[in-house]
Amino acid sequence: MFLTKHPDLKLNIPWYLTQISFLLLPINPLGGMLVICTAIIIIFRLKYRVIISQYINWGFAILGGSLIMTSLFAFDRVSAISGLINFLPYFIIFAGLSQLLYSVSTLEQLARIIYFGSVPITVLGFGQIWWGLQGEIQNILIPGWYLRAMGNPSGRMSSLFYHANFLASFLTIIWVLGLGLIILELRKSNTDKKIFYLSLLLVINSLTFIALILTHSRNGWMTTLVTCLAFAIYLGWRWILLTVAIVSGAIIIAAFGNPPVRDWFRLIVPMFIWARINDQFYPNRDVETLRITLWKFSWHLALKSPWKGWGLGSFKHLYQPQSQIVIGHSHNLTLMLLSEVGIPWTVFFYFLVGWILAKGIILLTKINLDNSEEKLIIFTYLTAFFASILFHVFDVTIFDERVNLISWSILSAIHGLTNNKKRKYFT
Repeated sequence: MFLTKHPDLKLNIPWYLTQISFLLLPINPLGGMLVICTAIIIIFRLKYRVIISQYINWGFAILGGSLIMTSLFAFDRVSAISGLINFLPYFIIFAGLSQLLYSVSTLEQLARIIYFGSVPITVLGFGQIWWGLQGEIQNILIPGWYLRAMGNPSGRMSSLFYHANFLASFLTIIWVLGLGLIILELRKSNTDKKIFYLSLLLVINSLTFIALILTHSRNGWMTTLVTCLAFAIYLGWRWILLTVAIVSGAIIIAAFGNPPVRDWFRLIVPMFIWARINDQFYPNRDVETLRITLWKFSWHLALKSPWKGWGLGSFKHLYQPQSQIVIGHSHNLTLMLLSEVGIPWTVFFYFLVGWILAKGIILLTKINLDNSEEKLIIFTYLTAFFASILFHVFDVTIFDERVNLISWSILSAIHGLTNNKKRKYFT
């Protein structure tokens, strides 16, 4: 994968570092984070005045200060302060990357880098599930690099991630970026189209889709179907809408239908899909482990301390005495924030993110129809971030730095593009 130059020559060094960072990130998270932090420091030195002049960055600075204050008065200060690492660094990275990612060419290149950088993760995942590949590396360069045979939980592909759900969250974003890159290449004229490159994109996205299935993540499956529908509606491809509707209907009938119709569909739909959907793979689960139970408890905590919350990371310490089960979070990002940082700051957080996404959607509607490639890139980034949001309705994967960094980089790219004063493709 070649590295490209930045439109602004002054930003070439941080741009090269950013590309290298996202190539390293999947297999060496620490190395990727160190490189991106170096890039951000350089960007701040070059663009400090511009960064501090943007209201959205002041908003995240205020939010960061509030998180620090709530952590100091948290139920468990150690967990709350350590939980800040999942938020504060990314506020800074967001501010820096938005000065780097402001053109369609940089967005396309970033998508390409993230996409190809995911290949080792997918390959190792297949080796883990099909050939029992396992291994561990413990050193200062690659701390905690661990591949468990048959995945975690057993039988579910997790690759180098701690849990299969983290891998599923990562792969849903990769899947969306891949769809965008494939459609972008298909739209090129025959003279510009690179057959080998297109074939490579198709192979990688096919492997990504298979890997998503092997994670056995219902959340990942649902998010993938929704993103397919989003692209089908955007492109006007009715046959995809029909295909997704038929496949979804068959799975739902096989999982929840009544005999004998249900039995007919179970001859078509693989058992590992319908049995996972209706939870027959994990029967007689404890009520304390069900998402609805976790959500109710998290909402109860939010109502008991609505203004300042209980502190980041407090859920597990409050839930364990009641349930006698250790569960780290409430499996819903909104409820987690409501209970841990309070209602006002959760609303403020979503206001900031929503403002950026709203500007992205407005930009999408204003671009000339002649600039279909630009529209497709913006649509792809918006869809990728909404896919991340949808995934966080049923799980919380911000605890993995790879998922978190890629999500924040996508959001910063949307903000950078909408905030670019030199756009030339408006109507």
